[in-house]
Amino acid sequence: MKSNIQILSTKKLTDLQRNLLKHPLTIIEEDFIKIEYIDIPKESLYDYPNTVIFTSQNAVKSIIKNFGRENLIFEKIFCVGEKTKKYLEKNSFEVTYFTNYSKDLANYIVNQKDIQEVTFYCGNSRLDELPNILYQNQIKSNEVVVYKTVLNQIEIKDIIDGVLFFSPSGVQSYLMAKNSVKPRAFCIGTTTALSASNFFADVVVVDNPTIEDVIHKVNQYYV
Repeated sequence: MKSNIQILSTKKLTDLQRNLLKHPLTIIEEDFIKIEYIDIPKESLYDYPNTVIFTSQNAVKSIIKNFGRENLIFEKIFCVGEKTKKYLEKNSFEVTYFTNYSKDLANYIVNQKDIQEVTFYCGNSRLDELPNILYQNQIKSNEVVVYKTVLNQIEIKDIIDGVLFFSPSGVQSYLMAKNSVKPRAFCIGTTTALSASNFFADVVVVDNPTIEDVIHKVNQYYV
């Protein structure tokens, strides 16, 4: 085994996440994407349905920043990701239903006979899968873009053995900076893995799409 295995995270980790990495792993951390919250039209809150969808914490943070928590009353809240759910609950929202993947959430919603229209708070680079499934099943999705994903292209000069990806945008930003595709790519979900597999020969995807599980998978491979 190499005495030093260097891993790149395309997102800066928390202290708890960083401490999950075992010896002899060392970590380089850079934010390969940045989030910009944008102003939201007031009509999105008052004129659109109060059955809502969130696929990231960033969307939740943006609407709270724009309107204030006290002005947000939703009839039903659907979300993607356990951490999005926990963030909603931390801010005293009651989550109606959540899944780990957008496709699963969309399929759940189309089976709810009382839902004909939703409001989807999303980012500018949101994936097509969820709204497409809703459209194909005659459910109207009012999309409100509440944040922008900005690619932060960073050239990595160190030799790295593995790279952690947490979104297709992170893969895109890494590649646009002309970084190496030789390291093993560890991906948080199937969509991110699909994006990485177009360029990386060795792609690993975790079963449970969390940052912690990506780190556990790295430990399994190298320690």
